[in-house]
Amino acid sequence: MRRLLLPLSLSLACTLELPRSTPGLSNGTPTNPAPQEPGQRSEPGAPRDPDAPGQPGSPTDPVTGEPVEPEAPGGPPGWAPTDPEQPSDPVLPVAPAIDVVITSGDVIAALRPQDGCLTLANAATAEVHAFEALCAPRGVAAGEPGAVLVLDASGQRLFRVTEEGHTLVAETPAVYTGSVAAADGKTAALAVVPTTPAELVAADLDPTALPLRRLAIVDLVSAAVETYLTAYAVRDVDITQTRVVVTMGHHDAFGFPEAVLQVFDRAGLQYLGDVTFPNCADDLQIHPDGRLAVLAPRTCALHEVVIAEPEVVETWDTWDDVPPQGDPISFVDLETVTHLANVPGFGPAVFSPDGLEAAGFTVAETLMVEWNLFATEPFGVVVARADDYTFDLFDAGDVRPAFAFGPDGSFYVQGQRGGVPFVAVRDDALGTLAPVNGAAISLTRRAPGNDGALYVASEGQLHRMTAAGITRVEGASGDAISGGGERVVVTDRQAGRHTVLSLETKTLFTIDYSAD
Repeated sequence: MRRLLLPLSLSLACTLELPRSTPGLSNGTPTNPAPQEPGQRSEPGAPRDPDAPGQPGSPTDPVTGEPVEPEAPGGPPGWAPTDPEQPSDPVLPVAPAIDVVITSGDVIAALRPQDGCLTLANAATAEVHAFEALCAPRGVAAGEPGAVLVLDASGQRLFRVTEEGHTLVAETPAVYTGSVAAADGKTAALAVVPTTPAELVAADLDPTALPLRRLAIVDLVSAAVETYLTAYAVRDVDITQTRVVVTMGHHDAFGFPEAVLQVFDRAGLQYLGDVTFPNCADDLQIHPDGRLAVLAPRTCALHEVVIAEPEVVETWDTWDDVPPQGDPISFVDLETVTHLANVPGFGPAVFSPDGLEAAGFTVAETLMVEWNLFATEPFGVVVARADDYTFDLFDAGDVRPAFAFGPDGSFYVQGQRGGVPFVAVRDDALGTLAPVNGAAISLTRRAPGNDGALYVASEGQLHRMTAAGITRVEGASGDAISGGGERVVVTDRQAGRHTVLSLETKTLFTIDYSAD
């Protein structure tokens, strides 16, 4: 026996994410078949059953083409194993219950802390509207300004919600756990997506499990619903001006991860194609113009595989011919559905406001082993150009850094050296990272202002950050931030209170959305 010890690792030191897989892999040869064709569209108010064998649009096995019998009712809810040792914090943008805070135009959507019911608060008038029929929703997404799309607690009904009320726009017989909507409010997508480390493990170990591969694309204008069975477990769904992009992944026969993007046309709800490339699936980041995307995993690992004869133990670090450009930030053209290039780094990556650059973080060991590049500190950041894929590397301390672009294009890094936290900004003239004056705040929760500053919620306080320094915004506190542009909202989700900062008038006011 030849045993390749390629460990599956949660790599929690690099956060709470894992590896994934590719469509149509048969005997090691990617065939990349199209997913099930959409078949006949359903009429508004008469959704098609995606689990009915033999009916147009019902899930089919991607290998045999035969209709798949539905699994036991209620499969998706609770499909993931629970592990008391694993933290249950959400790790995806699709957030459950109390974690939801979304700004859409003047409307701030959040869930009441006492019962998880949806509330809409008007940031201009301070009026609050509660929706007792929409408690503990599976998904909440911003639609056109002033509206949100809500997937209710059943995971089967999608509502359009405004201050005037809520309207049922689609209903499906299958159960979904997350939703995403286009900014113009014309298209939405429903999927079963992992939101906790335990669910990520389940999807990674069994990426072909039927309940994890369901996808529904909803035309919110006509109420038409197209259902698909994706190649592998869905990891992320994004909607651009013209496309619906589904990210998924798996490990091949040798334990190497492969990421897969399947792309659909919004106008006709038609499948356009897919692309497979070496990487681990994670949150996809879309270029401001919608044509380009970057995929950068938070961490990426190999699966253990057993190969017959001879009996030799080898590991990833000792292989002579390691696949080049491992653990990369991958650039993908969404118009032509092609993989363009890789640069080193982990993510999720972020684009600069003008879309000319994308940034991620690096690990010194990975740079050396897989890219033959050397760093003087354990962690760093990488900034790559989106046109020619050249990149710059910066040392960023001895813990995983956080990073962000400000609305004016400034690039900020937050890290730690020898137990001392720091915040730095890129000095374009010197090509180095320069310290930013002020408290060493976390950059995890942030929103761009129209005044060129980046607003950050850190340790319960709101801060304003520019290259010149970091200052605290007195009177604003909370653990979540939303909005941007002329208005920034910081929310205390436990107290059920929004604090609204107007950047035009430089004034603050609070909205209590916890009242019954």
